[in-house]
Amino acid sequence: IKDNAGGITDADLDRALVIGDRPKNAKGFNEFGVGMKMSAFWFADRWSITTTALGENYIKQITFDVDEIEANDTQELPVVNIGSAKADDHYTIIELESIYEDHFPIRATLTKIKSHLRSMYRRLTVDNTMDLQFNDGNSGWEKLDFDQPEILNMPYVFAENKDKNKDILWKKEILFEQSTKSGEKKIKGWVGLLAKSKKPNAGFSLVRRKRVIEGQDNSWRPSNNDSFDHIIFSGNSEPSARLFGEFDMVGFEVSNNKSKINWGNEEDAVKENFLNYLYHHIKKEKFINSGQTTNHEFWNQLLNYLKPQDDENDGKDIKEFYPEKMDDVISQLQNTHREVVFPSKVDVDSHQTNDLSSAQELNFHEKYFEINVTDTEQWKISIQPVSNQGESSWYSYKAIANEDKWPRVLVINFDMDHSYTKSLFPSAQAFDSTATSILKIYAYLCIIEQSAIEDDGNEPVNPSYFRDYLNQILFSIG
Repeated sequence: IKDNAGGITDADLDRALVIGDRPKNAKGFNEFGVGMKMSAFWFADRWSITTTALGENYIKQITFDVDEIEANDTQELPVVNIGSAKADDHYTIIELESIYEDHFPIRATLTKIKSHLRSMYRRLTVDNTMDLQFNDGNSGWEKLDFDQPEILNMPYVFAENKDKNKDILWKKEILFEQSTKSGEKKIKGWVGLLAKSKKPNAGFSLVRRKRVIEGQDNSWRPSNNDSFDHIIFSGNSEPSARLFGEFDMVGFEVSNNKSKINWGNEEDAVKENFLNYLYHHIKKEKFINSGQTTNHEFWNQLLNYLKPQDDENDGKDIKEFYPEKMDDVISQLQNTHREVVFPSKVDVDSHQTNDLSSAQELNFHEKYFEINVTDTEQWKISIQPVSNQGESSWYSYKAIANEDKWPRVLVINFDMDHSYTKSLFPSAQAFDSTATSILKIYAYLCIIEQSAIEDDGNEPVNPSYFRDYLNQILFSIG
């Protein structure tokens, strides 16, 4: 990892290499004094720092070798002068030489890594403070700039007469302030509606000191986990796929790994007060005299607007847009599962339903997402469309025999010719909004059915088995 910042001076080197020793100025990115060291030790058992600071005429290097440090009970590491430099040279290189394989993000695709970096440093690349580039070792350097999703610009869905053709930019400015014992809290930003609904782009990005703390897959979607009375995201497909925004969090602290905003003490109720403000600013308009509420125009638009008719997928049959759209669905499914505890399993033969056995298999690229049962037991789920002229059941599945080894594989088929498919996914827009949630539920049902089949056959399955375990799964994933 290389940067061309000021380098680490001799005067600052000792402090920089002591974990938890904060810099004198902790108002920038270097706040806790742990990031570089903890990250490097997490990924590798041998790593080095090579640096030259502005104004120094030499290059110095420090190497950290965990095995050597432990074997020799090393208390101090030597700083080695490895060459000369010009006084105006300045850079730092961190090299991870021996990676812990189980700590390396093998499931994170290059596309996701680059998307995460684009999002995290969007403010710095937009104003040209940072030139962010990525090199995967094969394709050379790639500049990572953030592409802000387009905000919906169209007339109000319930506009009358002359306003029917009046375009409106569906963006609401946000400004919230509260005094607390720990200081002033301020949230400033905006909320908008996506011109093209896409769940990965939805949610609120929380920004602190020009760095995105919560965003992309980890964007903030306030639900009943955050407030009982002022819920913005409640599982409804429209907010989940169309609502987004950015909030600058001023006066807030963050977790040590800078992945979560710290909302402060419960007694200050900053989060609840902000959600109350947001709820009545974009969702429910409250009339002071009567105490009654009604939907804001913004919320009506969110729930009722249609994607512009020039969308390239409008009017197409699901078979035409499924391959591309399913990539997005699988990507979302791969990042939504935590460990779920199922009933114990016993050895059984593979089970297969035959409802769609005569269906024509379609040549779509096969992809899997995973559901962890325990640390060692894992289900790999493949959702495959078939064509059966809508003359049979909508879905079926088969369990692939694997000699009781994990991961187990389930292949779920659904009939793309079925009337239910056409009612569920009449357009690409509908597929974007609902496919992830619907297909995920069917995956759970198939796992539960297979679990029931593989339970001890001497005892009948309780009629509530499906309901109980489906509720358990849904509770586990939040």
